[in-house]
Amino acid sequence: MTSDPQFEAEHLATLDNSPDAREWIQNNGREGPLASNRFEGKEDALAFVEALYEAGAVKVVVDAINDDEIEAAEGGPYAESLLVRLPSDPEKRERIFAIVDAESKKVGEQVADVGKETLYLWWD
Repeated sequence: MTSDPQFEAEHLATLDNSPDAREWIQNNGREGPLASNRFEGKEDALAFVEALYEAGAVKVVVDAINDDEIEAAEGGPYAESLLVRLPSDPEKRERIFAIVDAESKKVGEQVADVGKETLYLWWD
């Protein structure tokens, strides 16, 4: 994570201009529209996004969408990242970071809450 204010401002703009993750996943014609190296399919990706919302995420959007001829041939656009608007409530933030921390540990990383409004999740 970075403490660069411009980086945070770009994320806030992305939140306003990107599709809601639940709708995007559900309406995508592709079997694995989000981070197919991590999620087994639409239902798995959707369950992760739902868990973030249930924990208290204000908004979850899909970022860096690939939507070209190759993706169209696969059934729809593809993305590897989500952007989460975090709540100000400390308990909700703690629940969200518990989910994200469990996810991060799968790849040997750790994510800490540093007080930002947004959290960027990316799978490669």
